[in-house]
Amino acid sequence: MVGPSSRGALACALVCDHKLSAPAGALAKRLTQLWLVDVHIFIERGLKTRAKVTEIQDERITYHYEKLFETTWDILPDHPRFTRAAWGRLFIPEFLPLYDRLLYLDVDIIPGPLNNDFSCIDLPFGLGMVRDAAHLGKKTVTVNRSDPTLSTSQIELSDYFNSGVILFDPSKWNSDWLRAKLKQHSESGMLTSQYPDQDFINTVFDGKISELSANMNFQLPLMGLGLIASGMPSISHYTSALKPFHVLPKRGAPELVCDAAKEFEDMRVEAGLGDFAIVPNHKPKGIFVLKGLMRKFLEDRGISTRKSRELRHQWHERRRTAHRYLDAGIKDGVFLDKFDFVIDTSDISTRFNGFEILPDT
Repeated sequence: MVGPSSRGALACALVCDHKLSAPAGALAKRLTQLWLVDVHIFIERGLKTRAKVTEIQDERITYHYEKLFETTWDILPDHPRFTRAAWGRLFIPEFLPLYDRLLYLDVDIIPGPLNNDFSCIDLPFGLGMVRDAAHLGKKTVTVNRSDPTLSTSQIELSDYFNSGVILFDPSKWNSDWLRAKLKQHSESGMLTSQYPDQDFINTVFDGKISELSANMNFQLPLMGLGLIASGMPSISHYTSALKPFHVLPKRGAPELVCDAAKEFEDMRVEAGLGDFAIVPNHKPKGIFVLKGLMRKFLEDRGISTRKSRELRHQWHERRRTAHRYLDAGIKDGVFLDKFDFVIDTSDISTRFNGFEILPDT
């Protein structure tokens, strides 16, 4: 099965259930216009819920239904947080084998200009990913081990990548080997970690993941640090619990997510879709909002609270860590793709809105 245009090109793939099908459609439309690529949307609705999906009519957008679900049906049990759709992303190359490269994307992203020719990037083991921004600066990350034959249930990884964006080389992908590993992982009972699918990818492919730069997965922990002097990353990834396509609360949502929500609204209009704002699973608790408003009240009057000082310290630590990560990746040639932004290393002023520290622009 191939896309509607020529073989040998880059294609993008999105995976979601019926609830996120509208945001996925809006994103797909933007990708076809901005990157001029085929986009394949895999809708995984499970066995009990086959809700109707509004399809975006575009010659470069193709919908697939319950394809990935079937690949893991006899392997994985239901999980309260991660459906089989989350695991199914690993089997996308099985259904789109004739593209040179496939770029899997989470739905909670905003695309920018694409400045890479991925056909020139060699992926020896079939996949490339970006480091998980929440774990930058940590020497090791401890995750559950996927091999039940080993005595210890944990493993420490020196490299840990985010699974929200994955570049695949279908010609080097072995779905049968991966399915056997996933079955082993499931039978070991190791499905209880915070990010079970991401942990699985990092353990099974430990030492085999080709590293892409933050340009291809610029995650929320890197945003708001004033790192890039000018320009926009190819992929901005909103990894918080509140997403740009959610019904956002009046107070307590990250400002950057609120800004991205406006961009998602533009994408919705471009795609000709009706309102698709989705109620989030978690909203900021009232006490959290109340404390934030009180801190802002004091901050506006020149009174610095202990919380604001702690957050500022953490913000500067994250910025220094991010600088070291980006500088090393560029100077040492670690990144396989282009990262041609100018990194801003100057001191910048910040502001505190009661909830988070942001550059004072």
